[in-house]
Amino acid sequence: MKLYMSPTSPYARLVRVVVREKGLQDRIDENPVDPWASEDHFVAVNPVSRVPTLVTDAGYALTESLLIAQYLEGEFPQPPLIPNSNTDLVYYKMGLGHALSDQGVAVIAAGKLDPERGAPEALVDRRREGLRRTLAALEETLAGREPAPDLGDLAVVVGLEYLDFRFADLEWRSHFPALAKWHEGLRSRPSLAGTAPA
Repeated sequence: MKLYMSPTSPYARLVRVVVREKGLQDRIDENPVDPWASEDHFVAVNPVSRVPTLVTDAGYALTESLLIAQYLEGEFPQPPLIPNSNTDLVYYKMGLGHALSDQGVAVIAAGKLDPERGAPEALVDRRREGLRRTLAALEETLAGREPAPDLGDLAVVVGLEYLDFRFADLEWRSHFPALAKWHEGLRSRPSLAGTAPA
């Protein structure tokens, strides 16, 4: 299989983390691309030029990180990243983790579309408020919980670390100390440490 990815994309990172958690590095080749460049070889695989894109052994191009993660979970169920118990909590965390990434990517994308002016202030303010609400929900949900390497927790860590990468000025750790403590329990996991954006 072939994974088209960008090392700075939180969506691609989540899939890369899943690949490592499941020990599939020797089965899936990672191919870095610049989705903003619409490279011909990549557009031939994925017409919308978005990462991640996983080309399966059957030749189908799958997009959207959570869909790819669920595909890999189905094809390679061990170790399980979506446990049979507390599934609703796992999906809830997946959604909130993905929302962190979505809010941040929206601001970055808006700035790329108009590099001279950058992202509109109203959009930035709205997304930052969304980030604060999402972080507060995660603080409430994860306070006192032991982190587990399920898909929900992994999505949350990827989202949090995308904020560190792109929006260090948010200083989320000082505002959400229980979430920061929870994050410490997973951040050094090899699958996460080995895929950190740079």
